[in-house]
Amino acid sequence: MAQNRKGIHRLMQHSDLCDIGKWEVIEVWRSIREHIPGLSDTVVYTTRHTCCSWQIIRGIDIRRVQIWMGHKSIQTTLNYAHLAQNHLLDNLTALEGGAAPRLVVVNGKS
Repeated sequence: MAQNRKGIHRLMQHSDLCDIGKWEVIEVWRSIREHIPGLSDTVVYTTRHTCCSWQIIRGIDIRRVQIWMGHKSIQTTLNYAHLAQNHLLDNLTALEGGAAPRLVVVNGKS
């Protein structure tokens, strides 16, 4: 339980995108874990890690992922860069005059 609270506290500190309080997150997470048995040993940090990983895998640029995740340092976000398997191929395609990588629209802004 202490590990879970520590992860939630970290989540709340690093994100300007969250408008609910720390204890509300704890209660929601506790309720989710009670209703989904497969999550009984999952901590909030696992969901943050998955969110960051999926953004990189789906081609969202590092800087936007950094902002979304609330990472103070780009170095933290760069730890996920190895998941962007085709990033150099996208550059080559764009330089050769092919289609540039598609932009992902987030909240109506690209």
